[in-house]
Parts: sequence; C-alpha cells; structure tokens
Amino acid sequence: MIERPVIEQIFGNKALNLGGPNPITADIPMGGGEGWLGLLLEFIYTIVIGTGTTAISEGELGIIRNITFKTDVDGESHILTGRAAYRYNHFIEILPSNKDAIAAASADYRVTVPILFADMMSGNPYETILDTGRYKSCELNPSMGSIADLLGTPGTATVTAKLNCSVIKTKERLLDWQKPVAYPYIKSLGQTDYTGLLRNLERSPDLRMRRLFWMLTTASTAGVPFSGTPADDSIKNVSIEHQAGYEYKKVIRQQLADEFAKHFGVTRPAGWYGFDFMKDGDLSNAFLTDPDFVSKLQLTWETDSGTAAMVNTLLDGVRALKPIREV
Repeated sequence: MIERPVIEQIFGNKALNLGGPNPITADIPMGGGEGWLGLLLEFIYTIVIGTGTTAISEGELGIIRNITFKTDVDGESHILTGRAAYRYNHFIEILPSNKDAIAAASADYRVTVPILFADMMSGNPYETILDTGRYKSCELNPSMGSIADLLGTPGTATVTAKLNCSVIKTKERLLDWQKPVAYPYIKSLGQTDYTGLLRNLERSPDLRMRRLFWMLTTASTAGVPFSGTPADDSIKNVSIEHQAGYEYKKVIRQQLADEFAKHFGVTRPAGWYGFDFMKDGDLSNAFLTDPDFVSKLQLTWETDSGTAAMVNTLLDGVRALKPIREV
C-alpha cells in the first residue's frame, strides 16, 4: 500500500500562447523521489465577446489541440487532445472533472484536465505511478488553438488563456517495493473516415494495450483528432483483429454501448465506445503488441445507414521502463 496522497500546486496563472505549443520544463520539479499519481491541469479562458456569437459545444476542450508529457529517461507518456484527455480521466475515475461550457458571453471559463499516471481501474493502481526519482527533467506541453475553437462566428471576440497545475503525489519518497513496473503510454491515434473500414493500431515490442477507446464525430476539422460533433449511428459493429483471429468480432453498437456503461460505471457520452483488455485489473492481461508476434493489429468496423463520421481513436497502454544510464 501507498500512504494517502496529497495535492500540491506546482505553478499557477501561467500565461499560455494561443495558436501553438507551450513547452514547460523549469517549473516542474523532478528528482525528489516522490510518486506522482497524476497532474491536474486547470485551463482558464477569459473571453471578451465583442461581436462574437455561436458558442461551439465542448469548445473549452477543443481549443486544447494537444497535451504531451515526457521525461528525460522514458520519453512520452501522454500525447492527447484536450477532449481525449478529459474523457479518459472521466472513464477511469468514473466522475468527470469540472468543465464550464463555453457561452457567447464575456466571462472566465475553467476546465480541469487531469493527466493520469496511476491507473485506478487496475488491481494495483500504482504499477504505473511516476517515480520522480528516476528523472532529472520532464516537459509538459499544451498546444493551444484559437478563438475559432470556441465560437463559430468569432467576429471581434478575443480570448486569453492561463494554466494552473497541481500534482497528486505521495508525501515521502517511494520505497523500492512501491516503485513502478511499467510506464504509461496514452495516445490519441488520430482520425479515420468511417468509410475506410479499418484503423491500423500502433505496435511495439514493449507496448501492452490496456484499453482502446474511440469517438465518432461529424463536422470534424480535417487533421484535428476528436474535433466535431459526437455521432452514435455511423457504425453497425466493431472488431479488433490480428493475424491469429479476433479479440472482439463484430460486436454490435448497442452491445458495445451497454458493456461500456456497465464496465466503466459511467453514463456513456454520445459517440464514445471502448474495449478493456484487462477487465480483471491484471496488467499481465494487457494485449502485447510486439510485431514479432502480432503481424497486424486493426480496429475494423462495418458502416450503418447513419450519418457519415470520423473515427477518432485513443490508445491506453503501458511500455517497459528504460534503463537509467549513469553519467
């Protein structure tokens, strides 16, 4: 067991540049040896509405084009759009974080997007805790969009953005028996037109896939994963297929929806579906994607007579910890 964690602010009111990346390194301490369960990122948007109109649904998430977190030893652990990161936390921790819906009005709007290291659906949630003693540096990099992600008709409206960052962590250094056995790897895989009928999934000798989520959206922005309006009726059934056969074969949409709600214990948001390869919470049952054993790994589907949509895919996996090279 690990002692009850504490929450501590790392930095506050950091101004974010819109229209691009915001790499943050110096403000995030590493090397202390505490275990980090996750980061809480609170984005604050200040809108001056001017002549702007037509608030975009979930624009408060859509403006967060991408969030990456990486360490100097083990590399990237999170490569996620804001919408994907927010929903991933919702599914794993059951309750969604705070989110102020954007309106066509001058005000401050806040949304909290957690970045999780510990896996609260695992039999041992701390198998992937972040051991800060392994690292000398890390980088958090939120890449932001613009006022056009918040308002359909921006007019003369303007927006500025700030970021507060807190960490959920242990009070003391991790003991040897408390240290992680794997490194989280949670990634937005991009979007595929639903008529493409398949999505090739990432494979690597050290990558195990815990879960796979996807979201169907219409009116998406080309090249911007998880953008658009959620749509439920574009796909008839879904399979996960590899060279030896199927993990899931032609599971119909309604069964997927029912199983999703029961397993994750949430009211399923429109457009979202998912598979869990480790329903018993045992990390050893996560799907090994080693190309030496898995020559192909695909999410496939059959289309329905519903609205044309994009299929946006989110991979939830773990990778092997890399050896630390002493200098």
